[in-house]
Amino acid sequence: MRTALLAMIFAAYGCGGSGDTTSSEAPDTAPLDAPSEATAPDADADAAADTTIAPADFRAKGPATVSKVDGKVNDVAVHALVPSGPAPASGWPAVIFAHGFQLNPKQYDDILGHVASWGWVVVSTDYVASLVSNDHRKVRQAIVDAKNAALAGTITGVPKIDPARVAASGHSLGGKCATWAAIGDKGFAATFVLDPVDGGGPFDTVSTPERPFLISTGEVGKLTTPIGYVGATQSRCKKLGTACAPEGRDAKAFFDATPASVARFVWPIFDFGHMQFLDDPACGFTCDACVVGKSDAAARRDAIKALFVAFLARTVLGDASAQTWLDGERRTALVTAKLVWDGKTERPACP
Repeated sequence: MRTALLAMIFAAYGCGGSGDTTSSEAPDTAPLDAPSEATAPDADADAAADTTIAPADFRAKGPATVSKVDGKVNDVAVHALVPSGPAPASGWPAVIFAHGFQLNPKQYDDILGHVASWGWVVVSTDYVASLVSNDHRKVRQAIVDAKNAALAGTITGVPKIDPARVAASGHSLGGKCATWAAIGDKGFAATFVLDPVDGGGPFDTVSTPERPFLISTGEVGKLTTPIGYVGATQSRCKKLGTACAPEGRDAKAFFDATPASVARFVWPIFDFGHMQFLDDPACGFTCDACVVGKSDAAARRDAIKALFVAFLARTVLGDASAQTWLDGERRTALVTAKLVWDGKTERPACP
């Protein structure tokens, strides 16, 4: 009963609604080659745009070791992941990340630490939200405030940031609000979001100032900078009467609403669940509200890491060799390996 109640509340604040429960058999998974040793792209090198450079294997960790820094911005906790080594003259490129509802900034260190190892400062912000009150405007503002504080150098332990190379990111509610932040704040050069969920929940039938529907109100149509959406095929599945990322309000719906004039990408991760983006998808009652995939999660997380780094390298750093991961041969390999869904074959059955 307690888990069911949490599932309904969780859905009401950005992670649920009605979902598709169409059944199908899950395809077999074909392995990719093992990740190779990697070198980081040079954030200051004009040569990064040279298409003759062989694409890096972004599934492998980058060369930087990563340290963790905890601080506050306007009394809101932030958790930063900082790469080792000398910063570029203009400062490090950076990612500002917002977690999902009722989660916390430290639950994504595996994926975000991988990004940091490739030479990115990642600042993961908390935000004010509770089971009885959740104003999405405050989530968006926390993302903007974290970006501004990082640029101002007021987060102790966070090094100089390049103001021209800052991306917004987030998961679930944080993904929705990162998209919203990028619409209103041109200080974000690009956006990469993990399984974003639009609107409020099953009790919100119309858009409100506190919990707006960005898709149906046309807000997503105002995007002008590159954006990548990572979805999860099992997020559509109902658990305890609700889905954590229902169709029509999920990554694909965000992608469809994004202007075709914008560099936009969508990668639905095959046989993967809404909470499997976290370091520990069995994190308690909140995670219990969502269906998980049954296939090799580690291989899928490696694919997500590669897509994350490749997207940033291409859209923020100008590394044309990374394009293959976004919509070329490397992406095709991920689809062939049944790590990214092709949008045509049957998805794994919902339980």
